[in-house]
Amino acid sequence: MEAPIFGHGVGAGTIAGARLAGGEHTFELGEGELARIVMELGPLLGFAFIGWRVWLAISLLRYGWSNFKMTGSLLSWLLGGATLLGLISAQWGQATMLGFTVFSAGLALAALNPPPDESEQESSLDPSTPPSPVNPAVLERRRRLRDDMVSPD
Repeated sequence: MEAPIFGHGVGAGTIAGARLAGGEHTFELGEGELARIVMELGPLLGFAFIGWRVWLAISLLRYGWSNFKMTGSLLSWLLGGATLLGLISAQWGQATMLGFTVFSAGLALAALNPPPDESEQESSLDPSTPPSPVNPAVLERRRRLRDDMVSPD
């Protein structure tokens, strides 16, 4: 089946969409996620969306690797690797898979944040200590991490 330039419409490849359109309980446009995206959105938007998903997965891995080189923490890189397949080819029409993919990607992004310094943790636990401005060393470390993510070696 050929895809029209603008596709068949979002949702047309799902069982519910096929049932509403033709009354049959079958997959009309393709059972795989990537084929369904191209058939629903058309070649232009479909391949652009697939490209965005691949770019997102590679960026998550690249940021995790940059964080590992900067801080020595493997957590973000490992979570990014575990999320890779879900980002690229998982069926996002299924709410469970979409939820786990977004949650895993969010955890990988959260793991990019640098841990707080011990001095910040101790002062935040003591109620008699007034809140202090952010430690300049922490700001410098965050700037270096951000600059490394923007322009990796």
